[in-house]
Amino acid sequence: MEAANLNALWGELIVEELYRQGVCHVVISPGSRSTPLTVAVARHSGMRSFIFHDERAGGFFALGLARATARPACLICTSGSAGAHYLPALVEAHMDGVPLLVLQADRPPELQETGANQTVPQTGMFSPYLRWQMALPAPSTQVLPEMILTTVAQAVQRALHPWPGPVHLNCPFREPLAPEPAPIPRDYTARLEEWASRKEPFTHLTLGQLLPDAEELDRLALQLKGISRGLVIMGRLPAGTPRQPLVALLKTLGWPVLADVVSGLRIPELTPWLVAGYDWLLAHREWQTSLVPELVLHFGAAPTSKRLLQFLNRHRPRHYVMVNPFPQRIDPNHQVSWRIVADMATVAEALVQRLAPADASPWLQIWKERAEAVRRFVSQNLKQAEQSVFSELHAVSHLSALLPGAIGLFLGSSMPIRDADMMLTSHPQELTITANRGASGIDGHLATAAGLAVGSGRPVVAFIGDLALLHDLNTLTALARHRWPVLVVVINNHGGGIFHFLPIEKFSPLFETYFATPHELNFAQLADWLNLPYRGCCTSTSFKQALPEALSTGGPAILEVEIDRKQNSAFIKKLIDGVGSLNKPAS
Repeated sequence: MEAANLNALWGELIVEELYRQGVCHVVISPGSRSTPLTVAVARHSGMRSFIFHDERAGGFFALGLARATARPACLICTSGSAGAHYLPALVEAHMDGVPLLVLQADRPPELQETGANQTVPQTGMFSPYLRWQMALPAPSTQVLPEMILTTVAQAVQRALHPWPGPVHLNCPFREPLAPEPAPIPRDYTARLEEWASRKEPFTHLTLGQLLPDAEELDRLALQLKGISRGLVIMGRLPAGTPRQPLVALLKTLGWPVLADVVSGLRIPELTPWLVAGYDWLLAHREWQTSLVPELVLHFGAAPTSKRLLQFLNRHRPRHYVMVNPFPQRIDPNHQVSWRIVADMATVAEALVQRLAPADASPWLQIWKERAEAVRRFVSQNLKQAEQSVFSELHAVSHLSALLPGAIGLFLGSSMPIRDADMMLTSHPQELTITANRGASGIDGHLATAAGLAVGSGRPVVAFIGDLALLHDLNTLTALARHRWPVLVVVINNHGGGIFHFLPIEKFSPLFETYFATPHELNFAQLADWLNLPYRGCCTSTSFKQALPEALSTGGPAILEVEIDRKQNSAFIKKLIDGVGSLNKPAS
C-alpha cells in the first residue's frame, strides 16, 4: 500500500476494512485532529459520506441510517467536547439495539492531562451505553498493521452481535495530520500487500443466530395448547426481523393480538386477530374484568401503551412468556415467568410446526366486539366534532388515511406516538413505522427521520411536536441543503401538550410556565428563510388538502398543524370518559 505518511496509512486501513466489513455510511463532523480519518473517507470511492456541523444531529442521522439498513453507521469527529454531543444518540442506540460506530480522534498520550488545547478524558466517555470500546495507540511502526484490521473487525462484530449497539474507538494522532509526505518503512507496508490485492475483509465475520433448545420449544408448545385465554403482545421488532414467521404463528394461535404501532404488524393480513384501539379499551377498569388473560406471549420491546402495562400489572396473568434475541430485561412490571433469549422468527417457525391451527375462539370474539364498539364510538365522535374542534386525533386519523403505502413514517415521542398508537389501527404492509422509543427522548427526531430517508431510499414523513422540532432546528439546514425527501408534519400546540394529561396540570399557575412552556413561534418564516416548501393548516378540511400537496413536492417540506393545546386535551379527555360511559360489558 502507498500512503503519504503513517497517520494517513492508519486512517486508510481503518476505513478500507470498515468498508470490507459492510460499513459504507459515514457521518463526519469537521475538525482538525480527525483529518487522517476524514481524508481516508473522502478518498474512498465506496464510502458514502455526510457532513454535519452539529455532532448531536449527526449522531441521530447516523442512528436513522443504521435503523434503515440494519448495518452499523460510522461517526467521525475531532477531539475534545465534540464527541460528547453524540451521547443522546448513543443512549438511544444502546436502549433500542441500533448498531453505531464512533471513531473519535484524540490527542496523543503525551498531551493528556497537560492542559493541552482541546484535550479532555475521552476513554470511557460513553461507557454505560457501549457494547465495546477500545483506545487505539497513536500510529507507530512498532504496532502491527494487522492489529488495526482485526480491531476494526472486532468493532463491527460487537456493534452487530450478539446485541446490536454502539461501539467506540478512540483514535489518537500526532502531527502531521494532513497527508504530507513522510516515508514509511517498506517492510511495514509489505505485510499488507496480500490483503490490499484482495477485496475481502482481513477477518471474515460469521454472525450466528441464537437458536432455542428443541426440548424447551416442545415444553412451550405443550403449555400454549392448554391455554384458552391467551394474549399476544407484539412490540418493536429488531431491524431485519422477518415478519412472515410471526404472522404465521399469530394465525395458528388464533389469540387476540395487541400489536404496537411500531411493531410493523398492524397489517390487513392480521385483521381477524388484531385488536384495534386497545388503548381506548383499557382506559376504564370496568371494561377489563372480562379481558384478563391466563397467559401472555410477548415478542419484542415493551409496548408504547401505558394503559396496557397498567392493565397487565393490575390483572397479572399466571404465565408471561417473553421472546427476544437480546439479553436485556424487558419487564417493567416484574412479571415475566419465562424468558426465551433466541431468534424470534426461529421460535415462531418452530411453534407453528408444533401447534395445530386454532378453532374460532369466543375469547377472541370478546376482545374484538369490545374493541369494535369503542372504535365506532371514537370514529363517530371524531366526525361529529370535526367542524368545531381540530384535535391531534383528527390529524392522526387523516394522516393514516392519506399516506401512500411505500413510504416511511417516523413518530415523535411525547404525544405523536401515543396519538398514533391510539388511532392508527391498520396500515399497508409496505409502510414502515419507526420511532425513537429506546430512551423516548424528544431530541434528534428530524435528524433520525432524515437518516431513515437516506438509508431506505424512500420518502419519510416525520410526525413530531413543536418542541421536538425546536430541539433539532440544525437538521432543517441539512434538509434544505441536501433536499432529502422528508416531510415534517409538526403539531404546533405552542408548548408541551403531553403535560395536560398528567396530574401536574392541576397545579396552576406554575404548570403553564414550568411544564407547558408556552411559546408564540411558528415555522413559516423559518421555512421561507431556508427555501423549504411550507403549508399551514388549523382545520380538518385544510389538513386533508395540505397533506397531499406537501407530499407531492417530492423533497423536504414543512406542514405546520396548529392545534389549541387546551382544547385538544379537553376533547381527548371527554372522549376517554365517553368510552367509559358505554354499556358496561358483562364480567
